[in-house]
Amino acid sequence: MEKTTLRNNNNFDFLRLLFATFVIITHSYPLTGAPEIDWLNQLTEKQLTFSYIGARGFFIISGYLIFESLIRSETLASYAKKRHLSLRISYSADAYALSRIQHDATYDTEYSAHLHRRTRIMASRRKTYTEISA
Repeated sequence: MEKTTLRNNNNFDFLRLLFATFVIITHSYPLTGAPEIDWLNQLTEKQLTFSYIGARGFFIISGYLIFESLIRSETLASYAKKRHLSLRISYSADAYALSRIQHDATYDTEYSAHLHRRTRIMASRRKTYTEISA
């Protein structure tokens, strides 16, 4: 008989996705400039928002799953090793993504400045050639 683990036989991933979606919805209004139409906020007279539920729900479930991982680990050292590897992979991916964003932003800025200088030089040369031929 196949052994099922808590990770394979639950709806926690779905709930985490749902809660993350709540946060994204709430944050999309200021980012897009659209008027905020968080009906949960309106329904509760500004007492509750989707992002409030989403952030807390996401962290509660994530904390529970991390605690379950601790309980399932044979030793504290094996748990620490698993957490370290898990975090190291995500930090490495984040660092790579941020370095690419920074590189692209820097390159675009430098390239734009280069094009601007080149355009000014070409314009001044055209002006000089026009004066000479006149």
